[in-house]
Amino acid sequence: QLRKENTRPSFMAATCLRLFSASRPAVSQAMSSTRVQFVRGYRVVVSRYGASPKLLRPFLFATTVSTGAFVTAAFLQARDAENQIPFSWKNRAQQRRSESEILHTIRGWLDNFGLTNNTVNVIIAANTAVFLMWRIPALTGFMQRFFVYNTTSRRVLPMLLSGLSHVTPLHFAFNMFALSSFGPLLCNVLGDHQFVALCCSSAVLGSLAITLHARFAAPFHVLGFSGALMGLLGAATVYFPDSGVQLFFLPFLQTTLFNAMIGMAAVDTVGVLAGWRMFGHAAHLGGLAFGVAYAYVLQPYYGQMRRWFRQQIRMHRV
Repeated sequence: QLRKENTRPSFMAATCLRLFSASRPAVSQAMSSTRVQFVRGYRVVVSRYGASPKLLRPFLFATTVSTGAFVTAAFLQARDAENQIPFSWKNRAQQRRSESEILHTIRGWLDNFGLTNNTVNVIIAANTAVFLMWRIPALTGFMQRFFVYNTTSRRVLPMLLSGLSHVTPLHFAFNMFALSSFGPLLCNVLGDHQFVALCCSSAVLGSLAITLHARFAAPFHVLGFSGALMGLLGAATVYFPDSGVQLFFLPFLQTTLFNAMIGMAAVDTVGVLAGWRMFGHAAHLGGLAFGVAYAYVLQPYYGQMRRWFRQQIRMHRV
């Protein structure tokens, strides 16, 4: 009891300190220059309130990853089209070895849940692996460095890797449920390579959006597939606005993708304006904006690039 009294200020002292800090903003900022966040009991980050995020490195990383992802996807799709070998994870696995009995069991279990798209299955498996890695105490430091994006850090790799990272089971379940709802439909339209490129680009551009937002607010520390998911939602809404989607908390109710997108965008806009910090609302809006812009404007340029690669492949074969 003595230790508790010695480590916590009295009510009078706390009130005086609060009044003094309110009258002296500079002193208040200096006295609260660091902050410690805890995620599921883990001491994840220590940041400076006064530190202003730098935009050059995140911008270069986001543009490099997104451009490289789509260029690589266009080349691989052009190569597969010329070889008349449609890409699928199942075909690649069969080329190396036949499926074992346990893989047949897992595939049947996934089919029962409607997860028939192999690329979506791989993304869910990657998120599951990272989710389980958070449960290993020896990996806590590694996970904090590379799978949580800190807007004030000079590390840019977490802008991408944090998109695979979930700590709480509810966060993980919500994102994977949403991905399995409309992800396979969009993947069948875009193709596996273009779908993965859209995921990666939406994730890093969502991280870039929250870095920009942090210039006008306190630093953020984000993780989760939500930025990539919102990019997929935006593109899927452009292609299938009237397609039905289930609600996570009310699975017996269905709504259209358009209504779901409008509702999510409204909540995230209010969250940014009101300064809510429970979710990365700016990252959601950044990913959503890119998904819509890609489907409306950028996708035809991707088609031109893919056709150019096919021409180059044909020329080198002659």
